[in-house]
Amino acid sequence: GSFFFFTYDKKFIIKTISERELKTFVNSFLNQYYEFISENNHTLLVRTYGVYTLCYGLSRVNVILMENVTPIHPNKILWKFDLKGSLKGRKTKNINFDNRRVTLKDRDFLDLKALKSDFDINFEHSSLPMIFEMFSYDTKLLRNNKLMDYSFFLTVCKNEDNYNEDNIIANNYKRCYLSDNKKYLYFISIIDYLTVFDRMKSFEHSVKSILDYKNRKTISAVNPLTYEERFTKFIMYNIFNIKTFTNYRARKSATDIKAIYE
Repeated sequence: GSFFFFTYDKKFIIKTISERELKTFVNSFLNQYYEFISENNHTLLVRTYGVYTLCYGLSRVNVILMENVTPIHPNKILWKFDLKGSLKGRKTKNINFDNRRVTLKDRDFLDLKALKSDFDINFEHSSLPMIFEMFSYDTKLLRNNKLMDYSFFLTVCKNEDNYNEDNIIANNYKRCYLSDNKKYLYFISIIDYLTVFDRMKSFEHSVKSILDYKNRKTISAVNPLTYEERFTKFIMYNIFNIKTFTNYRARKSATDIKAIYE
């Protein structure tokens, strides 16, 4: 339901946000967010640079200025995924996996994995411990602020220019990682983290649980703790192959994640 505007150099995005999201960010999350990203340079949370209210006559539009999490030429993009760890309603209608402009969802990801035998997300092993640690810190921050409904945004790109870590740094690509075989670039980020689990979301959860009791665990509107656990499990299992990857040295937080979901 939001409108997106890209800057000419594709480095920044202006996105419309609701009044609730604006109040959540400014009134309750801004100070903690600022301190957190100041201390954690490798955070996966998409960087926000400003929030504004544009007034024209009696009309008001709230917008947020943030980084573009995939600042690369569209021709190099193979797939884009917006993943919540939820399966209810998380499928694209009339899907075409060859349409690179479409952002795919959780069920699409699983379908693509089943459909294409060569589709395999496999990060370079040396990058995983830091990713796991920041992922744990980021989701803990969101959970503690009663935030949910956020997404893990993954972009898979062809590494046609044979980028290495030095090239990635030189191009100032944030949260960009190589595949283990060096054939792909992965851009990752946590986005859309301004939905608070308030009375309205709690009511939404209750209604949807009653209407579809069998699938109540798969709906998007759940409390922040449940959301974080489900989100983490889906991402660790399906994106990072945590059950099969064992040859790495991780800090305690990464080890904890591995122990929970392996």
